Amino acid sequence: LRQGSSPASTYGYEFRQLACDVPWGDAALIDKFCFGLRGDVKDLLLIMPDPATLSEAIPQAVRCDNCLYERRQEK
Repeated sequence: LRQGSSPASTYGYEFRQLACDVPWGDAALIDKFCFGLRGDVKDLLLIMPDPATLSEAIPQAVRCDNCLYERRQEK
Protein backbone atom coordinates (compact mmCIF):
# COMPACT_ATOMS: atom_id res chain seq x y z
CA LEU A 1 0.00 0.00 0.00
CA ARG A 2 1.30 3.45 -0.93
CA GLN A 3 -0.01 6.97 -0.51
CA GLY A 4 0.33 7.90 -4.16
CA SER A 5 -1.77 10.94 -5.00
CA SER A 6 -4.27 10.41 -2.18
CA PRO A 7 -4.20 12.49 1.00
CA ALA A 8 -2.22 11.13 3.93
CA SER A 9 -5.48 10.93 5.88
CA THR A 10 -6.91 8.47 3.35
CA TYR A 11 -3.68 6.48 3.22
CA GLY A 12 -3.55 6.41 7.03
CA TYR A 13 -7.11 5.15 7.27
CA GLU A 14 -6.50 2.40 4.71
CA PHE A 15 -3.20 1.46 6.34
CA ARG A 16 -4.82 1.22 9.77
CA GLN A 17 -7.51 -1.08 8.37
CA LEU A 18 -4.85 -3.43 6.99
CA ALA A 19 -2.71 -3.16 10.13
CA CYS A 20 -5.49 -4.78 12.14
CA ASP A 21 -4.87 -8.00 10.23
CA VAL A 22 -1.14 -8.37 10.94
CA PRO A 23 0.58 -9.31 14.22
CA TRP A 24 3.24 -6.60 13.99
CA GLY A 25 4.35 -4.22 16.71
CA ASP A 26 4.30 -0.45 16.45
CA ALA A 27 7.91 -0.17 15.24
CA ALA A 28 7.26 -2.40 12.23
CA LEU A 29 3.93 -0.72 11.48
CA ILE A 30 5.48 2.75 11.62
CA ASP A 31 8.31 1.62 9.33
CA LYS A 32 5.91 0.21 6.74
CA PHE A 33 3.56 3.19 7.02
CA CYS A 34 6.38 5.67 6.45
CA PHE A 35 7.77 3.60 3.60
CA GLY A 36 4.49 4.02 1.73
CA LEU A 37 4.30 7.80 2.13
CA ARG A 38 5.09 10.19 -0.72
CA GLY A 39 8.64 11.50 -0.71
CA ASP A 40 7.68 15.09 0.09
CA VAL A 41 5.77 13.97 3.18
CA LYS A 42 8.69 11.78 4.27
CA ASP A 43 11.03 14.75 3.91
CA LEU A 44 8.93 16.87 6.27
CA LEU A 45 8.65 14.04 8.78
CA LEU A 46 12.44 14.08 9.13
CA ILE A 47 12.26 17.28 11.18
CA MET A 48 9.55 15.96 13.51
CA PRO A 49 10.06 13.84 16.62
CA ASP A 50 9.99 10.10 16.01
CA PRO A 51 6.55 8.72 16.79
CA ALA A 52 6.31 5.94 19.37
CA THR A 53 3.09 4.47 18.00
CA LEU A 54 1.20 4.22 14.74
CA SER A 55 -1.46 6.39 16.39
CA GLU A 56 1.16 9.16 16.60
CA ALA A 57 2.70 8.52 13.17
CA ILE A 58 -0.49 8.89 11.16
CA PRO A 59 -1.50 12.34 12.51
CA GLN A 60 2.08 13.57 12.01
CA ALA A 61 1.97 12.51 8.37
CA VAL A 62 -1.46 14.08 7.93
CA ARG A 63 -0.20 17.40 9.35
CA CYS A 64 2.80 17.33 7.00
CA ASP A 65 0.64 16.48 4.01
CA ASN A 66 -1.84 19.24 4.89
CA CYS A 67 0.99 21.78 5.13
CA LEU A 68 2.31 20.72 1.74
CA TYR A 69 -1.19 20.95 0.24
CA GLU A 70 -1.72 24.45 1.64
CA ARG A 71 1.66 25.54 0.33
CA ARG A 72 0.83 24.26 -3.17
CA GLN A 73 -2.47 26.18 -3.06
CA GLU A 74 -0.62 29.42 -2.30
CA LYS A 75 1.42 29.20 -5.50
